[in-house]
Amino acid sequence: MKKRTLAVFSFLCLALVSCNAASPRSETGRPFSSVSASPPPMEVTRKVPENEREKAPFQGNAVFALGENVFFYDQAKNKVSAVGPDEPKGKPVVSPDRSRVAVPLLAPLPNTPAPLLIYDREMKLLTELDMTKTEKREFWTVAEVRWLSNDKLLIGLDYNLYVRGYYIYDLSRQAFLNEFPVLTKVGEDVLVPLDETGTRFLLQAGNERYFNQKQPAEVILDNQTIYRADDDETVVGGIRVDTGSGRFVFPIQEKKGNRLFIGAYDSQGWIADRTSILDLNIPANEVVMDDAYDFGTDLGYVLTQTELGERKLYQARLKEQKTIPLAVLGDEIPNGRLKLGADGLSLLAEDGCRFVLQPSSGEKGAFHEAPPSASDEQAEAFLRKRLGEDVPQASQSEPFHSIEFLR
Repeated sequence: MKKRTLAVFSFLCLALVSCNAASPRSETGRPFSSVSASPPPMEVTRKVPENEREKAPFQGNAVFALGENVFFYDQAKNKVSAVGPDEPKGKPVVSPDRSRVAVPLLAPLPNTPAPLLIYDREMKLLTELDMTKTEKREFWTVAEVRWLSNDKLLIGLDYNLYVRGYYIYDLSRQAFLNEFPVLTKVGEDVLVPLDETGTRFLLQAGNERYFNQKQPAEVILDNQTIYRADDDETVVGGIRVDTGSGRFVFPIQEKKGNRLFIGAYDSQGWIADRTSILDLNIPANEVVMDDAYDFGTDLGYVLTQTELGERKLYQARLKEQKTIPLAVLGDEIPNGRLKLGADGLSLLAEDGCRFVLQPSSGEKGAFHEAPPSASDEQAEAFLRKRLGEDVPQASQSEPFHSIEFLR
């Protein structure tokens, strides 16, 4: 009897192995099945009594994004809660005085209502803006949200691949300041406010601003064209403005090479006799990816990329009107934005990592990764722990975006 039982058991095991071997498999190597596998046991976080909860390693309330969700930490209650409806959201944008937060909802389809939600520091809803009620023309999405001041919001709508339009909303008056959008090309740093009034801008009209009708690029200051390209192939890069000194720069990529437009303005408008165009001495086959400038020292940095994907860093000396090659970036350095700060030049990657320029120049991989500050690490660890206790259904595997503190 024992032998028969053993034989039957061996036959069943063999049949099971044979079935698994014959089953079709997905790209991950797991077999497809019409029957769902048993879910893994759920990790349950122990409910900690209120009086035993760890206190935050920072002062004040905080708002942060995890994937396409936004959460609020209330210091008085020592709790984390989800913000707004259960719909995909963009990153929260905080006003200069940290008292208000704009949270854009992500539209599922072009020209569908995707309100912009505006909260106070306690995350009480102040205003819900539906841009489909303001802009009657069809647009794809709310592409950009930026605070001009504590009361004024700059809202950018993308109409197609080429055209972006900006509206200015005044929270104190609960009204839009412009009836029609200020049109630019699609991109980053294509419009820069010159003050907080929402009436003065330096902007790129763009190569394709009239809906597929190609035009030479233009840069406009206070409704005056200060630069117009000679042909429709010239590309203007991001605009950099120092409102304190009234100076600005933007790169120009032409067939013959790369140049830098250096200009100035005052309360009356553009100052033509303080304008110059610097030849960057960067080959025409290199595209300017990003740049950063310190107008106090007249030093700038330009990051380029060749047709083969090689990235190079240059230093632009504005007073001396010359450009010096600094380094070639290695593959270990990700793509990102240049930023000048107290510790010099750094590169901010899309995943939040920061790379600082080493003092030595001319070496491959001139940046090294800067470790996150202890306070940032502590804040993220605390919020993740609190999120697991208060909103256990939230996915902890989503990327954690920068924390904005509300004071």
